[in-house]
Amino acid sequence: MYSIPTQRMGAATMSGSYVPNKSFHGTIAYVTGDTESFRGTYDGNSVSAPNLTQVAGTYVGLRADNHTITVTVDSTGTLSGHSTDGCTVTGTLSPRVQGNAFRTSVTLKGGACGTETETLAGVAFYDVETNRLYSAALNHTRTTSFLFLGVKQ
Repeated sequence: MYSIPTQRMGAATMSGSYVPNKSFHGTIAYVTGDTESFRGTYDGNSVSAPNLTQVAGTYVGLRADNHTITVTVDSTGTLSGHSTDGCTVTGTLSPRVQGNAFRTSVTLKGGACGTETETLAGVAFYDVETNRLYSAALNHTRTTSFLFLGVKQ
């Protein structure tokens, strides 16, 4: 499992239960003995067709390390951005079949990114009701991550 606070991968197991189109409840059990529980409820947007025109815009949010990042997405899915520490981001969003979900490819550039130039792959989700873009991506060795939650301006 990936830990956001430590920004590292660790061994864990996950279990849970769900009621279709209603809710789910899960527990993560780490090898350290710690556990975390989480709950979720059904979101009707999960069956909506992804729409890049709807996602297009400028988003401001925080990276996991608390630097502000501004990302702009155009109607073709091209994205670009920068953070307050000078890291630049470029990439693409490609629609998945449904759920306002997208495949994402993100390239981080510059020493301020904490890495050399590196391309990461992952997923993004656009929440229509809150105008928020969520994105998570990893490199192929799972040693570098990009987590983003941005609010459309």
